[in-house]
Amino acid sequence: GQAWHAIKKGYQANQQVFFDPYYPTPTSGFDDPKAFNKWGFTLTDVIRLQPKAIGLRKDYFQVYFAPPGRHVRKFRADNWDQYREFYEIFSTEQDHVNVLGQSWKKVIRPTSCHFILWMRQD
Repeated sequence: GQAWHAIKKGYQANQQVFFDPYYPTPTSGFDDPKAFNKWGFTLTDVIRLQPKAIGLRKDYFQVYFAPPGRHVRKFRADNWDQYREFYEIFSTEQDHVNVLGQSWKKVIRPTSCHFILWMRQD
């Protein structure tokens, strides 16, 4: 759908893209380092990698708004507060956010699907 095409467009333009696990992505070429997929993002990732797009799964990031419990794997618990800081910013109901001097626009809202897509405005 729309999320897949926006991610593909950023990828083909040779720009870094972030996306949560199980976010719809093109079926080929996503072993490339500019397509960055992992179990949690931080603002440090945004600074270091300068993504053009961030694709989030609505139901996935909700886990970071609860205290880490026994269900959390060790690799996620170590950076829990940093992950929560990132997802608090990008889970907002607002359509625009300014993060670290960058302007981001929400181009897919969770009311239309289970996915959110943010595009950096440069």
